[in-house]
Amino acid sequence: MELLDAGDGWKRGEKLILAKQRLSVLDLKKMEYKILNTKKGKDCVGATYEPLYPVHSITKEEKAKAYRVYTDDSVDLEDGTGILHVAPRYGETDLAMGQRLGLPLIESVDGFGRMVDALKKEPGLESVAGLWFKDADPLIIEDLTKQGRIFAAETFTHTYPFCWRCDRPLMYFATPTWNIRVTKLVKNLVKNNEEVSWVPEHIKEGRFGNWLADARDWGISRNRFWGNPLPIWRNDDDPKDIIVIGGLDELKELSGDVPSDLHRPAIDKVKIIRDGKTYSRVEEVLDCWFESGAMPFAQDHYPFEHKADFDSAFPADFIAEGLDQTRGWFYTLHVLATALFEKPAYKHVVVNGLVLAADGQKMSKRLKNYPPLSETFDRYGADVLRFFMMSSPVVAGEGVRFADEALADVQRNVFLRLWNVHSFFTTYAEIDGWKPGKALAEPKSDNVLDTWLLARLNQTITEMTEQADAYQIARAVRPLRELIDDLSNWYVRRSRRRFWKSEDDGDKRAAYATLHYALVRITQLLAPWSPFVADRLWRELTTGMEMPPSVHLSDWPSAPKDSWHPLIRDMDYVREAITIGLAQRAQFGIKVRQPLAKATIWDTLDPEDSRANQFGSIIREELNVKELIFERSGDQQIGNMAHIRAELDTTITPELAREGMMRDVVRQVQDFRKKSGLAVEDRIELALDTDDKELAQAVKEHSKTIAAETLANKVSEKLAGGYETTVKLGEAEMKISLKKL
Repeated sequence: MELLDAGDGWKRGEKLILAKQRLSVLDLKKMEYKILNTKKGKDCVGATYEPLYPVHSITKEEKAKAYRVYTDDSVDLEDGTGILHVAPRYGETDLAMGQRLGLPLIESVDGFGRMVDALKKEPGLESVAGLWFKDADPLIIEDLTKQGRIFAAETFTHTYPFCWRCDRPLMYFATPTWNIRVTKLVKNLVKNNEEVSWVPEHIKEGRFGNWLADARDWGISRNRFWGNPLPIWRNDDDPKDIIVIGGLDELKELSGDVPSDLHRPAIDKVKIIRDGKTYSRVEEVLDCWFESGAMPFAQDHYPFEHKADFDSAFPADFIAEGLDQTRGWFYTLHVLATALFEKPAYKHVVVNGLVLAADGQKMSKRLKNYPPLSETFDRYGADVLRFFMMSSPVVAGEGVRFADEALADVQRNVFLRLWNVHSFFTTYAEIDGWKPGKALAEPKSDNVLDTWLLARLNQTITEMTEQADAYQIARAVRPLRELIDDLSNWYVRRSRRRFWKSEDDGDKRAAYATLHYALVRITQLLAPWSPFVADRLWRELTTGMEMPPSVHLSDWPSAPKDSWHPLIRDMDYVREAITIGLAQRAQFGIKVRQPLAKATIWDTLDPEDSRANQFGSIIREELNVKELIFERSGDQQIGNMAHIRAELDTTITPELAREGMMRDVVRQVQDFRKKSGLAVEDRIELALDTDDKELAQAVKEHSKTIAAETLANKVSEKLAGGYETTVKLGEAEMKISLKKL
């Protein structure tokens, strides 16, 4: 096409060649033109052209191939002219095309990213020699513009590699490399991958499987000083004549001497003389990923030593690394094991995802978008961090956001909760002088809460074992968190009175034995994920017992084969009924401490069922009602939670109101006991004084209950000495006085 007018960057009469679909570029510039000729792109193949800058460093034969038109699928019509310039030395796609067509590798930028000094001899390029390649761009554009060879200089946004440390632009650079011909191993690589179990499973046939199916030859050499020297010696006079060394003995036999330091530069001084020819070591060193892939056998100096040990331990039971290692360590291990042993290097793989900053970006030292680890460890401890990681999706190949709030949640709802249960146990065990037996054995108890807790413990052991055996780490850890929650918020809360009561009966001893046994087993379940807290608890709980000195020296606990117990389902039913009833209290704004007359539960449970009596007292106490009525619904499936309904009688009589006041009084006295520094076992004298008639009547009616709940010998109106405080109970005020007996 010919330009019919002049403009910024072009002259009238100039001719352009471009794809027809790119005419819109000219239309946007509002220029006048006429089409002189139209032809297919394939008809242009073989045409020669003059380069923008003639290069004198290539041969005549290379020039004949260099400045020609070729076809390639990498060219598109989204931008540019439809004609693309390639530089085989500086692009992966360009290099592949250059190798296919035998194009020369013209060097204009060196390995340090600087324009080569040879450009000083090229007209127009003298000023850019020695510059960083991106700094040379504007100077080259300026020179071409002066020559009238620039139609338009524009900026395009496209994908480009940048250094992850400093964000500077990178460049591809073609260099001769020693390769392993992986393409010949593809069939066996894919076959051996079928024997490996992956977590998550989709990576096996997806990310990793696809990578294996399209595997290319592996460049194992690097052009640098530091590294494991490539054990290849080349004939000084014939580059194709090489010797590959298989061990130190062979090298010593061929060279006569081997230095104690096998790294550069000492190893480079070793020469091999054979048949009158001199061989020198090639300059390259091994890719460090080759060494990582050789780890299973290289660490044992196989096959020169420890052959039996290696044979018994290979392949590895499992390995774990990040998602990016599907093209790194996982891959190199697999390639070398397949090439050398014709089998995989591992049986199971756990793929970790990325730990992201709280805003979802990758963590970066440069961006400083994560808290200092020292502060994290000081605030939460290593065990909290480990538990958070192990119970998150990151151990199943997914990303997880790292935030203080998540760690605080684990600290509060797992570790502090468990520690509080341990403190509760040790406090009352010391008061009562309870000690465990020498051996650890599952206790026997007739109490439904004890039986339930032991069933939940065995259920958790079974589930954690199954998931851990399947390398499903997050699924193995989460049941432990649920068990600790049940232990604290259900078992201990429901069992407090069993520990508080003064009489040392069989039920109290069963409660101690059950709670102690559960805590010891929980420390074993916690140990692999959070080793420090677990060991601290273990040492305190097993003092005086004939047990290993550390939890990490004990065996993983086991549960009966049929660890499921119907009591687990029944207790779930009970708790669901309670949840529904408490929701009704919240709906009517009635606090739980306020007793109500009755609650009616509609369910599939037969009112005459023994479980109605067994669990009725629990539901009644939790809902704080005087009477519990079971009504059977039409559904015949026992314990079907979808059919549970509850209805509370929300009428509060004066008698019920006074009992509610009594509960508030007990809570206030208990809080004041703590503030006064009393121990939980200290008995007290207690005086309660108020001018409110209803509150005074409530204290009078329920004085024995108040005394029993607060460990008071009795309740009076006046008390000389001791601690005093005044509290608000609704609109009324009450003076509390107490002193230790």
